[in-house]
Amino acid sequence: MEDPISLATRLSRLMTRNVAHMELRDSVESAVELMAQAKVSCVVVCREMRPKGILTERDVTMMYTSALPPSSDVSLETVMYSPIVSLAAQDSLGSVLDIVPRLASRHVPVVDGAGRLVGLLTQTELLAAYCGILRGVAGAPHSGG
Repeated sequence: MEDPISLATRLSRLMTRNVAHMELRDSVESAVELMAQAKVSCVVVCREMRPKGILTERDVTMMYTSALPPSSDVSLETVMYSPIVSLAAQDSLGSVLDIVPRLASRHVPVVDGAGRLVGLLTQTELLAAYCGILRGVAGAPHSGG
């Protein structure tokens, strides 16, 4: 049985492991196709598996309503949100509590010790973790007083 979620829980336990990712020179059009096929809300843009930026559904929507619709000749490097903050898979939930609310994206790449993409942490996963902590606190025995 897994330990309950706590502030000591490693991000590697909370993150999504199967992350849609592409290289800097790939086209926005191919990223949109990947997002639709994989039914994901973002693509992490990498250079040799090291996160450099991110493209989200919101970014794509904004492109369609602007003068720059997604196309095969526009590279991800030109439209991705960058720079981004990545978190380490071995970081604990408690160690990133002060960082996460200040992040501009609702999707945060998680990297290994060499800086390579190994996962993605979303606001939804963080909310579920916080709820798990609150349930644990609510169910904990109280000392008399």
